[in-house]
Amino acid sequence: MVKQFFMFSFVGISTNLLGYAGYLFLTGMALTPKISMTIVYLLLTMFSYLGNSYFTFKSIKEKKNAFIKYVFIYVIGYIFNFLILMFFVDILSIDHKIVQFFSIFTVAILMFVVSKFWVFKERQV
Repeated sequence: MVKQFFMFSFVGISTNLLGYAGYLFLTGMALTPKISMTIVYLLLTMFSYLGNSYFTFKSIKEKKNAFIKYVFIYVIGYIFNFLILMFFVDILSIDHKIVQFFSIFTVAILMFVVSKFWVFKERQV
């Protein structure tokens, strides 16, 4: 599990560096933080799925089923991230760049746990 966590972290860091750069680019182009985050989530879902499926969990289970579950947890992660932005940016008026930076780590922990124990869980023989 430790090795998987490190691989998940590597895939996640790669994905989130791309995602955060894209987020900063899009917000710099005058898109709102929530629209920018939405676009980034849509673009990076497949990249993250492939990296985690093949490198982190080396999943041999039916790919279609795992992908559907992965998209489902990404939707949950998206909603969680969206609510974090709404609360800290819209209500508490904290800079969206700081909020999104820390939100990445919060959502990543949730994604690892659910990926490990539900999406890519291998059946016991």
